[in-house]
Amino acid sequence: MSKRKPHNEESGYIAERIFAPSGSHIVIYIAAEQVIDVGVHKYAVMCSKHATIAGADSIPTARKVMKAADFCEECMSQNT
Repeated sequence: MSKRKPHNEESGYIAERIFAPSGSHIVIYIAAEQVIDVGVHKYAVMCSKHATIAGADSIPTARKVMKAADFCEECMSQNT
């Protein structure tokens, strides 16, 4: 585990980045390996600070969601 990527040893981990305005780590997981219910989606994009989750069907889509972080209202309220 590193300070920059503290979730990298968790099951299903794919990638993460820090959303600077809120300091949250936005993490992409293989949903089934983390036992996260995102419906029919294979990937879960999660805000580790606020526990909000979005689903994605592909890694490129999950990366777009991760970079925008607009699925987390708490993070977006701090992005002003």
